Amino acid sequence: MKTQNLQQHIENLNDCSTAWIIFKRVDLTQIDKTDYILTQNHCNNRDCPICLKHRLHLARERLIPYFKAMKSVKHVVLTYGKHQELTATSKHDCHRLFNNFMRQLKRRSKYFGLAVFEAKKEPDGLFHLHYHIAFANFSPHHLTVTKRWAKTLGFHADTMTKYTAKKGNMLNYFARRVAMAGMGMTPHEYVTGIYGLRAFTRFGCFYYLEVYGHNSTKNSPESARYFHILLITIAKDQTETIPPPEFNNHDLLEQISADLC
Repeated sequence: MKTQNLQQHIENLNDCSTAWIIFKRVDLTQIDKTDYILTQNHCNNRDCPICLKHRLHLARERLIPYFKAMKSVKHVVLTYGKHQELTATSKHDCHRLFNNFMRQLKRRSKYFGLAVFEAKKEPDGLFHLHYHIAFANFSPHHLTVTKRWAKTLGFHADTMTKYTAKKGNMLNYFARRVAMAGMGMTPHEYVTGIYGLRAFTRFGCFYYLEVYGHNSTKNSPESARYFHILLITIAKDQTETIPPPEFNNHDLLEQISADLC
């Protein structure tokens, strides 16, 4: 990311940029039938406490189909030794080492599942960098994980393997890891260590499983009936829980719609 763009993004992270938006929805089967849809355009920055509940909902919706496809879940955690600073270099090294580890495992067996990178800020100001892995149905033995991970790192680091994890609990746990990825970080730490990363990594046959938007009606015959026109966007104050009064003025909305069309 260019320095200028980096600085601009850091400045934008100081405030939640969620906005109130309203659409005019036209029924294409009955042109004279219209209504208005009020919603919020969430900023979705993964360090924004205001949008946390929305992010958690989205993360869970994205993960549900993968966990449904698992008969059972094996939870493995890989750590990187001592706490360290979160820099672009350390982030790159973590992903490189994780990919090397998974490549070694997949030479022996066809594992598949999901993985989430987590950078947890500790009281000393440094970060506990680690990966959470949800192996679907079967996983390598704990001794194999420990041995292979130590060989990948070049030194011994703590690992954890839980063979009896419940799917529902793991779904909620991984959703929280995704939604809270940047919580507690400064904007600079967030942009350096988290921004631009995939929410989670698929491996094995899950890599080819396209399930995002599994419950979406975007391409359904019902949704094809409607045409949406954006009318108003108003920045949402962080403490504002009700929409601005403009959204309740039907005559004003009709006038804006007429001016746009």
